[in-house]
Amino acid sequence: MILEDPSGRYVQVGTGARAGAAAGGFAVEFRDGSSERHYRCVLHDREQVVSVFVDFTRDPATRPAGVTWEKLTL
Repeated sequence: MILEDPSGRYVQVGTGARAGAAAGGFAVEFRDGSSERHYRCVLHDREQVVSVFVDFTRDPATRPAGVTWEKLTL
C-alpha cells in the first residue's frame, strides 16, 4: 500500500521477503520528496504501521514518529 501527497512525499508498506522483511514483518518506507530523503524501517506490529500512516496524513512533511528510521540509499 502507498499513500502519496501532491509534492511527491509518500509512505508505503510491503510484507515478507519481496519487501525485504522477515515473515510476519512489515517493511515501511518514507520518502520526503527525493531519493536523498528516503527512509526505511521494519515493523512487526500492525498497529505501528497504521500509526505511521496516520502520522503521515496529519503532516506529510514530517517523518512519522515512534519508529527508528534508517536512511535508504537507492
